[in-house]
Amino acid sequence: MSFGMPAGLASLVLQSQAIFTLLFAVLLLKEAVRPYQVLAIGIAIGGLAVIGFDNEDTTMTALGFGLTLAAGSSWALGNIFTKIISRKGYDANLNLIVWSSWVPPVPFFLCAYFIDGGDVMWSNIVNLNLKTRDLSVSFLVRDVSGLRLMELFIVSLSRCYGGATHFGRAGGRFNIR
Repeated sequence: MSFGMPAGLASLVLQSQAIFTLLFAVLLLKEAVRPYQVLAIGIAIGGLAVIGFDNEDTTMTALGFGLTLAAGSSWALGNIFTKIISRKGYDANLNLIVWSSWVPPVPFFLCAYFIDGGDVMWSNIVNLNLKTRDLSVSFLVRDVSGLRLMELFIVSLSRCYGGATHFGRAGGRFNIR
């Protein structure tokens, strides 16, 4: 978001993953595209083009828009990999989601190290204060206590992993089309 992508637009542009999922399914899995899907992709791309070119009233930049599209394509590749794993006879369930969650922190850590430097990273860890108003969840509760953070953590994990597990089971049974 610091590269110029407002939160509301980011959540909308991230849904480009549906377009990318269909395109990757055609290219990588050789799935057929139906006429209504071509129409839907055309409408979705048109909508994204309108958002991308009409940024008069927002703080959106081309870099922010491009990075958000890249995030949508990454999400789509995750959908495709889940489908491939399911086709090979493996369960794309909670175990897959939990174990694959160990992968993203490595490149994120390396990027943070090379972009911000080790001193800034260490300073952020040492000076972490859960009582500050800067915490992203502080708008939810006035008192950001350990109990409130634990509640947020449990709800977030259950929704994230529950939804991903459900998609993994459904994605293996149905074609993307």
